[in-house]
Amino acid sequence: MNRRTFLAFASPSLILMTVLMVAPLALTAYLSLNDFSYGSPLHFRGLGNYTDVLTQATFWHAAAFTLVYTAGTTLLKIIVGFALALALNHVIRARSVFLGLLLVPMIVPPVVGALVFGWMFRDDIGIGLFSYVLSESGLHVHWLSDPWPARFILILQNTWQDAAFGALILLAGLQGLPDEPLEAAMVDGAGWFQRLRHVIIPGLRGLFAFVALMSVMDAFRIFDNIAVMTKGNPAGATTSLMYLNYQVAFQQQRLGLGSAISMLTVGAIVLLMIPFIRQTRRQFRGE
Repeated sequence: MNRRTFLAFASPSLILMTVLMVAPLALTAYLSLNDFSYGSPLHFRGLGNYTDVLTQATFWHAAAFTLVYTAGTTLLKIIVGFALALALNHVIRARSVFLGLLLVPMIVPPVVGALVFGWMFRDDIGIGLFSYVLSESGLHVHWLSDPWPARFILILQNTWQDAAFGALILLAGLQGLPDEPLEAAMVDGAGWFQRLRHVIIPGLRGLFAFVALMSVMDAFRIFDNIAVMTKGNPAGATTSLMYLNYQVAFQQQRLGLGSAISMLTVGAIVLLMIPFIRQTRRQFRGE
């Protein structure tokens, strides 16, 4: 394919990406250097907004929660997705039925899923399903009123919502693995766990990196779950960077400061993506 043909096919996508991604990002970068709110003129501040953000304790608390949430959801999505993929790989009959059931959480809108989870873990005794069950056993857990239970519920809800994506990706990888290495391992007397550790997992290394990359990018965008279930409570313990951005930019109407938070969030995502991108490149190069 010559250069002219390639540009003819790629130019619509490049134009669309420029309009929908590059231009808004450049505008956000410009607005982050100014101090303004709705209806007020721009007032250039340089790096003043970044200085204000980086000296606020609320920003670092939100960044810490976002990192904890990202690590927790990424790890659980890989573990649960891989376990589901292994189970489905051994299912012969009615596999399509199980795949359909697996996709149900992905079909449910995130707001609806978060709302249902919030109802099940409500702190009112006798209202939330799990609160009621535990209260009947003499245990009283304040799921959404204590910091770590509330964080755990948010991580659990996102894992339930998106683990099916990792399962489908890893299931496709399992079905695409060559039979020769597995057969050779069986001939050498390797057990199931040894084949899993030394043959299957190394063969899916690139897919694990891809699932982790997508999970990290998704976790940094958490907003609707928090807005529906906790609203950043208790005492800001579940405030993510995106929810903090919403509070600053729309509730406080400090749009310049909100733009600075957005740019810092984008920078953090890029830094976290570098190891995964390097791993994917090495995998494709066969290193």
